[in-house]
Amino acid sequence: MLCIRAPWLSTWQTFTQNQPSPTVIPHPLNEYPAKVDVQIRVTEGSQQQIFSGIGSCQRDDDDPNPYGGIVYIYNHQEVKLYTPIISNTPSSNQDGVFAYTGGAVFNGPFAGKYATADIRVRVWRMCDFPPANFTSANVHTVSTSGSSYTDIPHNIGYYPDLIVVQLKLPNGFVSEAQGAVFKEQAVYSYNIVCGVIMAYDSSNIRLWPATNGIGSGQYGVFCVSDGWSTTESAYTYSSANVYVQAWKFSISDILFTQTDTRGSGISVSSTITLPQPFNIDNHIFLVQSQAVDGSYINYMFEGAGSALSDGSAFFARIGAVVYSYNQNEINLWYPGAGDYLIFIGGTWGLGAPTQQSTTASVSVKVFKADSTLPGVTSPPDDIANAYKFFSYNTTVYTCMPGYQSNGGKSVIAYTGTQWEQTDFNCTGAAGCREVVNRPHNIYGHKPFISGHFHIGRLMRAAMAGINLWQPPWMIGSLQTEGHVTGQYIM
Repeated sequence: MLCIRAPWLSTWQTFTQNQPSPTVIPHPLNEYPAKVDVQIRVTEGSQQQIFSGIGSCQRDDDDPNPYGGIVYIYNHQEVKLYTPIISNTPSSNQDGVFAYTGGAVFNGPFAGKYATADIRVRVWRMCDFPPANFTSANVHTVSTSGSSYTDIPHNIGYYPDLIVVQLKLPNGFVSEAQGAVFKEQAVYSYNIVCGVIMAYDSSNIRLWPATNGIGSGQYGVFCVSDGWSTTESAYTYSSANVYVQAWKFSISDILFTQTDTRGSGISVSSTITLPQPFNIDNHIFLVQSQAVDGSYINYMFEGAGSALSDGSAFFARIGAVVYSYNQNEINLWYPGAGDYLIFIGGTWGLGAPTQQSTTASVSVKVFKADSTLPGVTSPPDDIANAYKFFSYNTTVYTCMPGYQSNGGKSVIAYTGTQWEQTDFNCTGAAGCREVVNRPHNIYGHKPFISGHFHIGRLMRAAMAGINLWQPPWMIGSLQTEGHVTGQYIM
């Protein structure tokens, strides 16, 4: 049993249509989260439904017709929520809402457009998750003017159950890649299309950024443009550094899974009834569509927590599965004839193979995330004149330059209730010591270690008396990829 711990929860806040944007929600982690989820609670009939936040706006309010969603970004201190507003630059659209099930082209259990909603965020620390089966930290980039796609081989030989692709933006905030396309390309010069689409198979993760070269509009890997924020807080970024975590969970951590072939002309219920009530405070609800044909056969694309367009002709070709959930059911919406459950083309993957799937193998999953096992995030004791690196259940101490170890125990373990005691200390002047040369990160001229990063190597280095590490606040410069058992901080 791997045991995902329960997240930190903000309080519910009631949002109303066209309220000021963004809304800032502080979180107490003091580190970049491993995962953030924005829950959008609405009432449909006599039931509450939870829709989810999105990683970037793929459109602005200069486009016609309704749109819905809450765009979120985050850093080590706060989550910013960008909500639809009226901008009048250059045109106005008053149909922005917090959650939307799509227009007439979407088939589903009910049609909904919600101008009032209760909102909260769920935030998980890195140590709330088990060690990732694959990590890529600051090795890859995405750009609107670079390659039309980026491949990140994970080579773990099986499909991860959960992948989080984080895009660190130039302002230090983090966006997340998405799995659904709601607009094929920008039509006019004042239109904007932004975001990064993500999918994966048993050996590879592929990212498709919105790419320059289609139409006359503006493109970004992330943006919050007019219709989502005030002019002062709107911005568009054309590149980002990529951080990936991928997990394979044990059977006991997957509370529910169901897979059906869905698409136009296939008769299957759009509501999946859960076998028992599941806790919406803690558990992770996920919808994925697997391609059953085409260039990306067997690739998995994640569903969307709200429809960003109605799928009408203005938006050209789209590909999406939208979902909501509550403790008793999961609801799905997806296009019928004329559009797709999965789409790659237009600005998404310019020049790359396209994908147009009218049918797909759609899975709904619920992951257990309520472990009360003690975490190892509470740090071990500081030791004067020493650096410490702690990861899950192991801490390594090394002396700062100019200080000398007494030869005490430099590696301690977490017993499940407390950290082991150590007599390690660093005192006196050690004289001139050779400092290990550190290569520089081309993205920011900060130290990094490239390749497989393993706590065992750190232990051996520490026991050999080699001071490899910067202070903890510099660990964000680490550049790693592979099966990583330590945690990274951006």
